Amino acid sequence: MALIPAVGFDVVPSDCLAAMLAQRLPAAQRLELAFIALGGMSPGTTKTMIEALPSGGRARINGVIRRVPTAWKTMEVPFRHGKLMAMSIPWGDVASAYYSTGIPNIEVYTSAPPTQIARMRRIRFALPLLGSWPLKTLAMEWVDRNVKGPSDEVRTTARSSLWGRVTNASGKSVSATLETLSGYHLTTLTAVAALQLSIARQVPCGFATASQAFGREFILNFPDTDIEWAA
Repeated sequence: MALIPAVGFDVVPSDCLAAMLAQRLPAAQRLELAFIALGGMSPGTTKTMIEALPSGGRARINGVIRRVPTAWKTMEVPFRHGKLMAMSIPWGDVASAYYSTGIPNIEVYTSAPPTQIARMRRIRFALPLLGSWPLKTLAMEWVDRNVKGPSDEVRTTARSSLWGRVTNASGKSVSATLETLSGYHLTTLTAVAALQLSIARQVPCGFATASQAFGREFILNFPDTDIEWAA
């Protein structure tokens, strides 16, 4: 029996990117990942984010997942098509990439306009209030009224961009960008592929991350997906 969590956009492309980076710098002590998911969010994704906001951020520090403030860190990320500001978020790789790479310090970022980052930092003291039943109910009702999610056309034509960097104790680093399909479109393909490989018993028994179960370059098997290493 195999237990392989997160076989969608969260976290197949970023997990494979992390594993490929770690292969090139085996003694890395720090992993930074960032992504742009174009095309908008579905109501379900938006509700999940709202439910997570009261809990703050997460980062792996010295091998342990630690709670950190919302938008704890920011950085200018050199995505393939240009630099964008990004803020740290409690993404799945904070947990999974540790098993894929053995790297003890992991941070994940998503692109956001500077104004949005500043707003998140200003209101983060009040975010725990979203965990209360009345405010949470109001927020979910707002999502039902206002968030319709990406259209079929957007899901099949939009793109996702990822960036990653590993750094060792002496300061040497390796970085790369990964371009792939939109998050929702990619999820349907990676999840089905993961199921097919599992049914065919082409995966190890027990717990494994996506890159451990299917190989570091698993993500490169999907259409319109490629990795580019920084000079």
